[in-house]
Amino acid sequence: MSEQNQMYKFLLFIKADSPECIRAVLNSKKTFDHYLKGRYELEVIEINKNVSLTIYYDVVLVPLLIKTQPLPEIRVLGDLSDTTKLLNEMLILF
Repeated sequence: MSEQNQMYKFLLFIKADSPECIRAVLNSKKTFDHYLKGRYELEVIEINKNVSLTIYYDVVLVPLLIKTQPLPEIRVLGDLSDTTKLLNEMLILF
């Protein structure tokens, strides 16, 4: 599959009442809608509601974005407002 058709899968761990986490959700959706429209899945996981996934992925701090596909798995911590940093760290090539 070419990079332009590559599907991306992300997990975003948040704490629902955190302003920083709310910004992370909005910023990641905005970025991915712009750069990966139709080529990504973003699952938002509230750490208090899904403890088993939080433990499985060894989540210590939030917000935490994990790119699970394509490999390698990559993690970015923070509000995700820096689009260039987010795209570079997630190895999303265009």
